[in-house]
Formats: sequence, structure tokens, C-alpha cells
Amino acid sequence: MLKNLFPGGINVLLLFTGIGGAEVALHRLGIHLKNIVSVEISQTCRTIVQSWLEETNQQGKLIHVPDVYEVTEHTLKKWISEFCSFDVVISGSSCNNLAVGNHVSRDELDG
Repeated sequence: MLKNLFPGGINVLLLFTGIGGAEVALHRLGIHLKNIVSVEISQTCRTIVQSWLEETNQQGKLIHVPDVYEVTEHTLKKWISEFCSFDVVISGSSCNNLAVGNHVSRDELDG
């Protein structure tokens, strides 16, 4: 349905991107990613997303944001002004109990 609604592609804001499951799914559905703002704290995950975009020859603009606290009213307005809008906003679970960066309480799936 999105492919027909946005034949020229979409602008997407991804919160807690992880390894890019949403990008892969949209790509497999044949939906072109024009502009991607990817919010992900893990450098490893950001590298995986960047590599996937390069390997699949994606032409869209990618903006990496390492910290969700950097997504402010000001930055949102800037991106919306630059892209005209976000067509889709996707948020993954922040997976605190599984995150390697959580040095306090990694209860894994029990958490």
C-alpha cells in the first residue's frame, strides 16, 4: 500500500533503529527510502545499517543520530523543513534489558 501511495519514495524517522530491520522490510516491499533519520546509540548497529545501505545501492540520504535526546523540537523542525515531512515514523523497542550499553540491570528476557 505504501509503495502505491509514495511512488517516489518516503522520508522516514527511525527511533531505536537497531540493525535496520525496518529499512530492510521497506526495501523488500519495493519502497524507496529518500531520506532516513536513524536514531541509534550503538555504533555497531549504525555501522551495520550504513553497510546495508551501501551494499543494496540505496541512494537516499542517511542521517545518523546517536542519542535520542538529540531529537528535539529544533532538530525535528529542521529535518521537516529540509524534507518537507516525514512520511513514516517507526520506533523499535529500546531493549534496555538486552542492550550491551546497559551496565546497570541487564536482566535479559526476564526483565
